[in-house]
Amino acid sequence: ETCSIVATMIFPNLDAMHTLILRTATKLLFALHPAHVEVVANAANRPHILAVLMCSIMLDPSNHLLLVVVAQIAGLLSSETAIFQLPAVLATMTVIEWKRGTATPTATATPTTIRRGTFQ
Repeated sequence: ETCSIVATMIFPNLDAMHTLILRTATKLLFALHPAHVEVVANAANRPHILAVLMCSIMLDPSNHLLLVVVAQIAGLLSSETAIFQLPAVLATMTVIEWKRGTATPTATATPTTIRRGTFQ
């Protein structure tokens, strides 16, 4: 479910029919993909599942920064694989914010130029 929600955040301008198709295709692809099949089959790999859960909490752009930091720390404490999931989360959030148009254009832009819409 989380993967399909993220897919709709990346492509927000789809109509209802195409959104349904995108979410269904994303869920099917995620369900049929063979990556980390052993995690679900083996009870000893529960920390990996917890790390994935913490990283999925980090994906929600409406979450407070403190919750994102706590989720990342909990993911790192549960499994070392969370460190490899962090770049994917950051890349996904950057694409989502860029698609929304809320990403800051440059690090040197002042708040005045950002409000006016001109970037120097």
